[in-house]
Amino acid sequence: WMAGVLMMSMIGLLFVFFPAQIIGAFVPDSPLHIALASPILLLCGFSQPFLATCIILKTTFRGTGDTKAVMRYSYGSMLVFRVAGGLLVLQTMDNGLFWIWICMMADVVVQATVFWRRFEGGKWLAAKV
Repeated sequence: WMAGVLMMSMIGLLFVFFPAQIIGAFVPDSPLHIALASPILLLCGFSQPFLATCIILKTTFRGTGDTKAVMRYSYGSMLVFRVAGGLLVLQTMDNGLFWIWICMMADVVVQATVFWRRFEGGKWLAAKV
C-alpha cells in the first residue's frame, strides 16, 4: 500500500509546487480560472497521501468483509464534513469554493485517520465474508 501512497504523494507535490502551470495547461488564456483554481489544486496536493490511504484501506476492509464499518465511517464523515460543513460554508463564507474544498479535504483527512487506526487496531481481521 505504501507504493500507492508514495505515487499519490508525488502527484500531490506537483499540485503543490506547480498549481498555476497545471491549470494554465488546461485553460491557457484564462487568468480568472488560474486564480480561482490554483489554491484549490494546492489543497488537493496536500490531501493526496490521505486520499491514497483512504482508497487502499477501504478496499482492504471491503475485501476482508468489513464492508459495514467502511460504510458507517465513510457516510458519517461525509455527512458531517461535506454536507453539514458545506452548508455552513455556503451560508457564512464569501469565497465559498475554496472553503468547500477545505471541507472536502478535512473529510479525506479524517477518514484516512479513522481507517488507519482501524487498520492498526486489527478488528477488521475478525470480519466474516
